[in-house]
Amino acid sequence: MKAKDIMQRQIVTVTSDTKLSEVGKIIFGLQIAGVPVVEGKKLVGLITQTDILHKLYPSYQEFMEDYVHAKDFEAMEEVAGKLLDLSASDIMNKNVTTVSSDTAVMRVQSLMLTKGFGRVPVIDAKGNLLGIISQGDIFRAVVGQRLPLEEEESFYDWVARHYDL
Repeated sequence: MKAKDIMQRQIVTVTSDTKLSEVGKIIFGLQIAGVPVVEGKKLVGLITQTDILHKLYPSYQEFMEDYVHAKDFEAMEEVAGKLLDLSASDIMNKNVTTVSSDTAVMRVQSLMLTKGFGRVPVIDAKGNLLGIISQGDIFRAVVGQRLPLEEEESFYDWVARHYDL
């Protein structure tokens, strides 16, 4: 199985000049963990929830230069308001790990596990964004297809008994 077989093709993207307030609305509203940043169709970066949260904390250098104020957690929350005025280009990860559409799914999974990612963009030879693969996509493709859950009445009985959990 290849990346092109399981990748999500309908992707919400932002541009490098999109304000983080808009990026936050997209991430929060769609309950996704991050969005690719594109210029035209070309992938130029990726912004995740973690990238945004990391900007709330002082850098290592700031921490060392002003230890007392760098631990002011209330001030860190106030930074969030100012942070939302930044553009995607100010915070995006520009060194995005990507895969091609012909990459084996288990290779993609291995890459995500070793690098600690939850999603990987799929690009073509020109760097154009084709899709994105999440851990959930891989789980559904690799594990889900081997479970005859929909065909078994006992599965629906189990769901009914455990629905409230």
